Amino acid sequence: MSQTSRVFRDAIKNDRYIPFKKDGKTSSQQGIEYVVALLAREIEKYHFLRECLGPEVALVPIPRSAPLSNKDALWPTRRICEALVAAGLGYEVAPLLIRRTAVQKASTAEVGKRPTPVNHYESTIIDNEVPTLVERNFTLVDDFVTRGSSFVGMFTRLSEAFPNRKISCFALLRTVSDGDIVALKDPVQGRISYYPSGKLYCGWSANAQQNLF
Repeated sequence: MSQTSRVFRDAIKNDRYIPFKKDGKTSSQQGIEYVVALLAREIEKYHFLRECLGPEVALVPIPRSAPLSNKDALWPTRRICEALVAAGLGYEVAPLLIRRTAVQKASTAEVGKRPTPVNHYESTIIDNEVPTLVERNFTLVDDFVTRGSSFVGMFTRLSEAFPNRKISCFALLRTVSDGDIVALKDPVQGRISYYPSGKLYCGWSANAQQNLF
């Protein structure tokens, strides 16, 4: 199961296809679209997902760790937002956050050198050229959540610019630091909190360890 979860992880992170085998035949489907379609089929089962996704919500993609090199550069979270809108789980994609200066990639950072919420906040600005409806709620969308530093930093930046707006956070996958993956799909609601040391942790309202939603 852990090996399968890594296939999904890589396909979503790099916007690639997932291979499937059935009856001796091999087919493939884009990873982001596959997982979003699965989410769309089951969202009615989970009230907390219906609170942050739906046809009335503007989806704000979390920027990549470095400024985009060009308008066609890979931006997985924007692709996720586009797929969510196409599936009826968002009203529009609102790329309001721009990475002005690069931060260390969390996935490759050495111990103790992962970017903090302050790093994410200070390296990001609001794109005031992006039109948005005044009363529409926002959902920040990321591909992965581990400790939640990106969400905390970007939430602060977005809430300063839109102080009266309801802002939710949604990640398509969550990582498991210890142990093996025991289920690919098990949506949870959680809270990002601080340890007394100042480090972040995500507390989930479900016990199952998994990777999707």
